[in-house]
Amino acid sequence: MSFARQKRLLAGWLALAAPLPLPFSEQTEWLTLALYLAAVALFLRRAASDWWLPNWAMNLLGLAYLPILYLDFAVLFRGQAVRPLLHLTLYVLVVKLFAFQHESDKWHAFLGCFFLFLAAMGTSVHPTVVLYLL
Repeated sequence: MSFARQKRLLAGWLALAAPLPLPFSEQTEWLTLALYLAAVALFLRRAASDWWLPNWAMNLLGLAYLPILYLDFAVLFRGQAVRPLLHLTLYVLVVKLFAFQHESDKWHAFLGCFFLFLAAMGTSVHPTVVLYLL
């Protein structure tokens, strides 16, 4: 197993574990978390390959998410900025996982996992967060 593949797998496992407490604090819906976990599991399944999303595909995915982000901010969660930004972070992290091309991309994914972990800890009041920290 190459070192680059090990880093891809580590980034995938961190991305899988980072947002787990979010539904307990009602900052993310269970369906959103399930879709995110399915996308990260798909990434982990194909992490051995060397096929990645090109830059133009990442740009198209970003443009495709803009209407969803607008609906998230304006219609679904009026006056709440945390939930739409968490949804955006989850989406960006999945796209970044599927677009590893350079060494810096792995660091971007690790930084995204760190921000998801901070969001999960900062919004959690459920007692099971202690189990998550252990």
